[in-house]
Amino acid sequence: MYSKQRFIIFFLILISLLSGDISAQNTHLLTAHKNPKIQERLAVERKKMRASIKKEFVATLKKVVSKAHRSSEKKRSKKKKKQTRRQTSSPHEINVYKKGLLKWPIDHKKFWVSSYYGPRVLKGRKGFHQGIDMAARRGTKVTAAGQGRVVKAGYYPGYGKCIVLKHFNGLKTRYAHLNSIKVHVGQQVAAKKLIGTVGTTGHVAKSKSGISASHLHFEVYNNGRRVNPVPFLA
Repeated sequence: MYSKQRFIIFFLILISLLSGDISAQNTHLLTAHKNPKIQERLAVERKKMRASIKKEFVATLKKVVSKAHRSSEKKRSKKKKKQTRRQTSSPHEINVYKKGLLKWPIDHKKFWVSSYYGPRVLKGRKGFHQGIDMAARRGTKVTAAGQGRVVKAGYYPGYGKCIVLKHFNGLKTRYAHLNSIKVHVGQQVAAKKLIGTVGTTGHVAKSKSGISASHLHFEVYNNGRRVNPVPFLA
């Protein structure tokens, strides 16, 4: 293995020799010996030395370039594998973009989206909203976004009265801040089946008048990770 320092030394020697420079010792010999035969012999030796160093330099350069190429290929291969792993486990894999996998859990005419998925500021604090909030009157019907099985149904800190449904292809949906729960754990439900009603349970922001705004906090999990629900809904 050739170090960077040796590579630089070879490069400088080659430049020096090919540009016509010679060492102090050779200069002394060429000036000291005026015999044409000796000068001719020294010139031949000098030529051989140039060729030898040039050959070694080219060989070294090829090794360095080859090593750099292999290293580059290795890095590209690692990057490609990493990207492949991310694509396979990413919350934005292909099924996310297929509209209509899930249905809106509240009738379109009875709610409006008060907070979307993504960064937001709440009470002066920056945070990240992991779902979407659908503002609606307390008691408004909440239906299953898709066929699935109830894996959670009860009161949970922050979420209040909450339901989690397990669907297909690693999908789960969460319905939080409910006023009432109409299903139980283990129950199989069909898409659009009534599972609860909109409420204000759990941690719900209050208006300036001190009134809690009733809404449904809706989350989608794709392979265990919370993702933007909107691309799934139709």
